Amino acid sequence: MIRIILAVNDNRLADHLSGLATESDELEIASILRDPQELRGALPRTDIDAVVVHDRRGAVPLIEITRELTVAHPDLGLVLVVSDSSPDVLRSGMQAGARDVITEPIGLEQLETSALAAAAWTQALRRRAARDAHGELVGLGRVVTIVGAKGGVGTTTVAVHLALAARELGEASVCLVEYDLQAGDLRAFLDLPYRRSVVDLAAVADELTSRHLQETLYTHATGMRVLLGPQEGEQAESVTAAAARNILTAIRTREDLTVVDAGATLSEASAIAAEMADTVLIVTTPDVVSLRGVSRLCSLWDRLKVEPPEVVVLLNRTSRRLEVPPDLARRVVPVPVLQTTVPADFFSLESAINTGIPAAGAASDTMLRPMAGVLGEISALRAPAEAGAEASATKRIAARFAGESGQATVEFVGILPIVAIVMLALWQLLLFGMTFVFAGHAARAGARALAVGNPGVTTVAEKDLPAAWRNGTSVTDSTNGQGQGQVSVSVPMPFLFPGVINTPISIPSQAGTVIEDQLMPGEDTFSMLSPATTGQRAIFGLQLLSSPYLRYAPGNVPVLDPTTGFLEAPRNAPLPVLEMIAAANEIRDFPYPPTEEHYDNQDLTYLWPAYDCSGATSFVLHAAGFIGAATNSTGLESWGVPGSSNWVTVWTNSGHAHIVIDGFNFDTAAGSGDPPNPPDSGPRWTTNPTDPGSFQDRTWPGL
Repeated sequence: MIRIILAVNDNRLADHLSGLATESDELEIASILRDPQELRGALPRTDIDAVVVHDRRGAVPLIEITRELTVAHPDLGLVLVVSDSSPDVLRSGMQAGARDVITEPIGLEQLETSALAAAAWTQALRRRAARDAHGELVGLGRVVTIVGAKGGVGTTTVAVHLALAARELGEASVCLVEYDLQAGDLRAFLDLPYRRSVVDLAAVADELTSRHLQETLYTHATGMRVLLGPQEGEQAESVTAAAARNILTAIRTREDLTVVDAGATLSEASAIAAEMADTVLIVTTPDVVSLRGVSRLCSLWDRLKVEPPEVVVLLNRTSRRLEVPPDLARRVVPVPVLQTTVPADFFSLESAINTGIPAAGAASDTMLRPMAGVLGEISALRAPAEAGAEASATKRIAARFAGESGQATVEFVGILPIVAIVMLALWQLLLFGMTFVFAGHAARAGARALAVGNPGVTTVAEKDLPAAWRNGTSVTDSTNGQGQGQVSVSVPMPFLFPGVINTPISIPSQAGTVIEDQLMPGEDTFSMLSPATTGQRAIFGLQLLSSPYLRYAPGNVPVLDPTTGFLEAPRNAPLPVLEMIAAANEIRDFPYPPTEEHYDNQDLTYLWPAYDCSGATSFVLHAAGFIGAATNSTGLESWGVPGSSNWVTVWTNSGHAHIVIDGFNFDTAAGSGDPPNPPDSGPRWTTNPTDPGSFQDRTWPGL
């Protein structure tokens, strides 16, 4: 990820560049400065790879600040954004030290290309400075180029397994590049069906972006990425030296380690790979012909002015039975020879090569171990010292246990009782938690049974427990006579094995509930019959709207159903009117009290066994929230406000009361309506209200 600073004093352009960087997979904005002059105080920063600068006042101030920053921070790549694309402005920007000058309008690929070029400059300069100061490379990813002293020495085999070993050792990102353009065969070694190759990148080498690399590189199952060579050898001519350099530069800026298979023949691409490599690894076999090939290759590089920074030789297929031992080979070749050698064991590699699975079976030991040693000798990994220390520590621990197996056995036997005690204690703690949960569940199950009047509360609670926890369990239930009850469960905690033996410790749990057939605290009974005996609550409020007692007429005129006695509500009725019609339907056909009594201030939330005139009227008004308790006919004379309305009118005097809703009378008195009310009947709907006579008419404000 390339980290950049935007120093742009044009808000529109700053927002545009910020949006482009957000879309990019390669760019990350570290900070945004609203004036290029602020760069004087914001730099230096070692975590910044490039700076994008624009000054809306024109090119002259921009060139001046660029020249000043280049002198103060020569290791930082600058990208200038200008509005004038004249050659003089572009030349002045490059002379001032900018790595690129781009003009508006700016696209994503243009911004990525310029920023990556500037970042490559920054990282390369810092890398060289770090190498001069400390003797080690930082910044860009390392490149290891594998070349063969001649054909058939195992160049591709070494390159493939070197990349696999780097992945096995934890290298975050590894890329295997095939620059053996005419004879390379990574497709067969890795069994890759991929058709894209380096030729596809050569066509866009001058403007490479991360999108091009993502579409061309193949991600292997091991996690390493692979850039294949062309399928036809004649396509190698399209990969020029400039294209090879740009492609390899773009890859190394994104990968921690790049392994290049350059083959055994010298081409423009292989020469570039050798020059750009941190280490060139010449693969040879310990025979005279191959060793002479090493000398010929080094002489050829000297004549063609190909100057690799570091060249080492890897001996492949070594064996004690060969006439040329490694020590003799080290004295023959003109470049250093690695101490690590690859043993001759073709049969273990044969199956891996034929199947395209290079690390299969015995090939893991034959190739990956020597390749890990090669990576350590050439310091190709990011933290070779830490990796070596970790490997050494692992070997020391393994050696200790291998040499002191008897001591380890004694220590294990001594610690085994402690481990057993700890495990038993944890198991007993788990049983405690399980018992606590089971007791709570059983108490709640018993409370549900108590709420609905189930006499088998104990049976229900014990049945909710697992069988192993039922022995010794006690269940008690109680009620306070005011609509509340409680179930208490005490479950003994088992000792290690549930159902076998219990500890003397019992886990208690309680659950409260509301008894559905009892009154809550503060609720009064009425003189006719106790609600606890009737055991049924009335439906009231918004619950009536979803109850079976509310039925709608086809239109906006109420309809009395002579079969059921229900009044079907008009569809345009207000909400309180709907609630009152449903409540009246709920108590229609209830009987009249055997003796004439009025029930002042009684609880209307329970259904009464019988209703007189004022009780029925109070029940209907209570459903809509217009009255709190039962009121006699005299009390209804002060209800609401005087007058009548089209929706609700209460007619009342000291001896009788009834309610008229949308023209229909809900009354207990005898009348001549349809159907007629017989004398001393309960509340009924009728079409004709009784004669008002000496009645007062009362209604509710707003209705």
